[in-house]
Amino acid sequence: MKIRQWTSRLLLIGCFGFPYASFAQDAAIPLGTPMPALDVKLTSGAGAPSSLGALRGSAYTAVVFWGNKCPWTTRYENRIQLLSSELTGTGKVLLLVNSNDAAAFPAESAAASTAYARENGITIPYLTDPTSALAKALGASRAPQAFVFDAAGTLVYSGAIDDSPGDPGNVKKEYLRDALMAVSESRPVAVPETKAFGCMIRTVR
Repeated sequence: MKIRQWTSRLLLIGCFGFPYASFAQDAAIPLGTPMPALDVKLTSGAGAPSSLGALRGSAYTAVVFWGNKCPWTTRYENRIQLLSSELTGTGKVLLLVNSNDAAAFPAESAAASTAYARENGITIPYLTDPTSALAKALGASRAPQAFVFDAAGTLVYSGAIDDSPGDPGNVKKEYLRDALMAVSESRPVAVPETKAFGCMIRTVR
Protein backbone atom coordinates (compact mmCIF):
# COMPACT_ATOMS: atom_id res chain seq x y z
CA MET A 1 0.00 0.00 0.00
CA LYS A 2 2.76 2.45 0.91
CA ILE A 3 4.55 1.73 -2.34
CA ARG A 4 1.36 2.47 -4.28
CA GLN A 5 0.83 5.70 -2.34
CA TRP A 6 4.38 6.92 -3.06
CA THR A 7 4.02 5.93 -6.72
CA SER A 8 0.82 7.95 -6.95
CA ARG A 9 2.48 10.94 -5.31
CA LEU A 10 5.40 10.82 -7.72
CA LEU A 11 3.03 10.66 -10.66
CA LEU A 12 1.15 13.67 -9.34
CA ILE A 13 4.39 15.60 -8.94
CA GLY A 14 5.37 14.69 -12.48
CA CYS A 15 2.02 15.78 -13.81
CA PHE A 16 1.37 18.87 -11.71
CA GLY A 17 4.61 19.97 -10.03
CA PHE A 18 6.24 20.79 -13.36
CA PRO A 19 3.22 19.99 -15.53
CA TYR A 20 4.79 20.42 -18.91
CA ALA A 21 8.43 19.41 -18.46
CA SER A 22 9.52 16.63 -20.76
CA PHE A 23 11.56 15.80 -23.83
CA ALA A 24 10.38 17.17 -27.16
CA GLN A 25 8.60 14.83 -29.51
CA ASP A 26 10.04 14.20 -32.97
CA ALA A 27 7.95 16.93 -34.58
CA ALA A 28 10.71 19.41 -35.46
CA ILE A 29 11.47 20.04 -39.12
CA PRO A 30 14.27 17.84 -40.46
CA LEU A 31 17.86 18.95 -40.84
CA GLY A 32 18.57 20.53 -44.20
CA THR A 33 15.18 22.26 -44.34
CA PRO A 34 15.27 25.86 -45.64
CA MET A 35 14.29 28.49 -43.09
CA PRO A 36 10.47 28.58 -43.13
CA ALA A 37 7.93 31.20 -42.13
CA LEU A 38 10.11 34.14 -43.11
CA ASP A 39 7.12 36.48 -43.24
CA VAL A 40 5.30 35.31 -40.11
CA LYS A 41 4.51 38.34 -37.98
CA LEU A 42 6.49 38.53 -34.75
CA THR A 43 6.27 41.28 -32.15
CA SER A 44 9.36 42.94 -30.72
CA GLY A 45 9.79 44.14 -27.16
CA ALA A 46 8.87 47.63 -28.28
CA GLY A 47 5.64 46.31 -29.76
CA ALA A 48 6.80 46.82 -33.33
CA PRO A 49 6.03 44.12 -35.90
CA SER A 50 8.93 42.15 -37.29
CA SER A 51 9.66 38.79 -38.91
CA LEU A 52 12.29 36.11 -39.12
CA GLY A 53 13.08 37.22 -42.65
CA ALA A 54 13.79 40.77 -41.48
CA LEU A 55 15.97 39.66 -38.59
CA ARG A 56 17.95 36.76 -40.07
CA GLY A 57 21.73 37.02 -39.98
CA SER A 58 24.13 36.80 -42.90
CA ALA A 59 26.35 34.30 -41.04
CA TYR A 60 23.78 32.38 -39.02
CA THR A 61 20.43 32.69 -37.31
CA ALA A 62 19.64 30.89 -34.06
CA VAL A 63 16.05 30.78 -32.83
CA VAL A 64 15.49 29.63 -29.25
CA PHE A 65 11.92 29.16 -28.07
CA TRP A 66 11.37 30.56 -24.60
CA GLY A 67 8.83 31.15 -21.85
CA ASN A 68 8.43 33.58 -18.98
CA LYS A 69 7.10 31.15 -16.38
CA CYS A 70 8.96 27.98 -17.27
CA PRO A 71 11.37 26.67 -14.60
CA TRP A 72 13.63 25.28 -17.31
CA THR A 73 14.08 28.53 -19.22
CA THR A 74 14.73 30.18 -15.85
CA ARG A 75 17.64 27.79 -15.37
CA TYR A 76 19.04 28.85 -18.74
CA GLU A 77 18.76 32.63 -18.39
CA ASN A 78 22.40 33.23 -17.50
CA ARG A 79 23.67 30.62 -19.92
CA ILE A 80 21.81 31.95 -22.94
CA GLN A 81 22.75 35.54 -22.11
CA LEU A 82 26.43 34.59 -21.88
CA LEU A 83 26.24 32.64 -25.11
CA SER A 84 24.67 35.58 -26.90
CA SER A 85 27.28 38.03 -25.62
CA GLU A 86 30.08 35.78 -26.87
CA LEU A 87 28.75 34.52 -30.18
CA THR A 88 26.58 37.22 -31.71
CA GLY A 89 27.59 40.29 -33.63
CA THR A 90 27.76 41.30 -37.27
CA GLY A 91 25.74 38.78 -39.23
CA LYS A 92 25.40 36.47 -36.22
CA VAL A 93 21.89 36.53 -34.80
CA LEU A 94 20.33 34.81 -31.79
CA LEU A 95 16.65 35.36 -31.06
CA LEU A 96 14.40 34.30 -28.23
CA VAL A 97 10.80 33.63 -29.24
CA ASN A 98 7.77 33.16 -27.00
CA SER A 99 5.07 31.24 -28.88
CA ASN A 100 2.72 30.56 -25.97
CA ASP A 101 -0.93 31.53 -26.30
CA ALA A 102 -1.04 34.91 -24.56
CA ALA A 103 -4.84 34.93 -24.43
CA ALA A 104 -4.85 31.74 -22.41
CA PHE A 105 -1.65 32.56 -20.51
CA PRO A 106 -1.40 36.35 -19.97
CA ALA A 107 1.98 35.98 -18.25
CA GLU A 108 3.38 35.06 -21.69
CA SER A 109 2.10 38.16 -23.50
CA ALA A 110 4.29 40.64 -25.37
CA ALA A 111 4.11 43.14 -22.51
CA ALA A 112 4.87 40.47 -19.94
CA SER A 113 7.79 39.21 -22.04
CA THR A 114 9.25 42.70 -22.24
CA ALA A 115 8.96 43.08 -18.46
CA TYR A 116 10.44 39.62 -17.91
CA ALA A 117 13.47 40.43 -20.08
CA ARG A 118 14.03 43.76 -18.33
CA GLU A 119 13.72 42.28 -14.85
CA ASN A 120 16.09 39.42 -15.62
CA GLY A 121 18.74 41.38 -17.50
CA ILE A 122 18.11 39.67 -20.83
CA THR A 123 19.36 41.83 -23.67
CA ILE A 124 18.85 39.26 -26.43
CA PRO A 125 16.08 40.24 -28.85
CA TYR A 126 12.96 38.67 -27.34
CA LEU A 127 10.01 38.34 -29.69
CA THR A 128 6.50 37.04 -29.30
CA ASP A 129 4.83 34.82 -31.87
CA PRO A 130 1.20 35.87 -31.33
CA THR A 131 -0.39 33.19 -33.50
CA SER A 132 2.23 30.49 -32.70
CA ALA A 133 2.80 30.28 -36.46
CA LEU A 134 6.60 30.22 -36.17
CA ALA A 135 6.58 27.44 -33.57
CA LYS A 136 4.24 25.40 -35.74
CA ALA A 137 6.31 26.02 -38.88
CA LEU A 138 9.49 24.81 -37.15
CA GLY A 139 7.77 22.03 -35.25
CA ALA A 140 8.90 23.47 -31.93
CA SER A 141 7.20 21.92 -28.91
CA ARG A 142 9.40 22.81 -25.92
CA ALA A 143 10.97 25.83 -24.26
CA PRO A 144 13.89 26.04 -24.44
CA GLN A 145 14.35 24.52 -27.89
CA ALA A 146 16.96 25.76 -30.36
CA PHE A 147 17.10 25.88 -34.15
CA VAL A 148 20.24 27.04 -35.98
CA PHE A 149 20.24 28.09 -39.63
CA ASP A 150 23.43 28.73 -41.56
CA ALA A 151 24.20 31.59 -43.94
CA ALA A 152 22.17 29.94 -46.68
CA GLY A 153 19.18 29.63 -44.35
CA THR A 154 19.48 25.85 -44.01
CA LEU A 155 18.72 24.12 -40.72
CA VAL A 156 21.98 22.68 -39.36
CA TYR A 157 21.11 22.15 -35.69
CA SER A 158 17.95 21.38 -33.77
CA GLY A 159 17.44 20.54 -30.11
CA ALA A 160 18.76 21.30 -26.64
CA ILE A 161 21.03 24.14 -25.55
CA ASP A 162 23.28 21.73 -23.65
CA ASP A 163 23.18 18.40 -21.83
CA SER A 164 22.34 19.65 -18.33
CA PRO A 165 18.97 21.42 -18.10
CA GLY A 166 19.01 21.51 -14.32
CA ASP A 167 22.56 22.40 -13.29
CA PRO A 168 24.99 24.53 -15.33
CA GLY A 169 27.81 23.08 -13.26
CA ASN A 170 27.17 19.66 -14.77
CA VAL A 171 27.30 20.70 -18.43
CA LYS A 172 29.58 18.46 -20.46
CA LYS A 173 28.28 19.11 -23.97
CA GLU A 174 27.33 22.60 -25.13
CA TYR A 175 25.33 21.67 -28.19
CA LEU A 176 24.12 25.12 -29.21
CA ARG A 177 27.49 26.80 -28.63
CA ASP A 178 29.26 24.06 -30.58
CA ALA A 179 26.81 24.41 -33.46
CA LEU A 180 27.26 28.18 -33.66
CA MET A 181 31.04 27.84 -33.53
CA ALA A 182 30.98 25.23 -36.29
CA VAL A 183 28.84 27.40 -38.56
CA SER A 184 31.08 30.41 -37.85
CA GLU A 185 34.10 28.38 -38.91
CA SER A 186 32.40 26.77 -41.91
CA ARG A 187 32.60 23.32 -40.35
CA PRO A 188 29.92 20.63 -40.21
CA VAL A 189 28.03 20.55 -36.92
CA ALA A 190 29.34 17.51 -35.05
CA VAL A 191 26.08 16.84 -33.19
CA PRO A 192 23.38 18.30 -35.42
CA GLU A 193 20.33 17.00 -33.58
CA THR A 194 19.44 16.39 -29.93
CA LYS A 195 16.28 16.06 -27.85
CA ALA A 196 15.09 19.34 -26.40
CA PHE A 197 13.94 19.18 -22.78
CA GLY A 198 11.68 21.76 -21.24
CA CYS A 199 8.18 23.10 -20.82
CA MET A 200 5.52 22.39 -23.39
CA ILE A 201 4.82 25.36 -25.64
CA ARG A 202 1.12 26.13 -25.22
CA THR A 203 0.40 27.19 -28.79
CA VAL A 204 -2.65 29.03 -30.06
CA ARG A 205 -5.21 26.52 -31.25
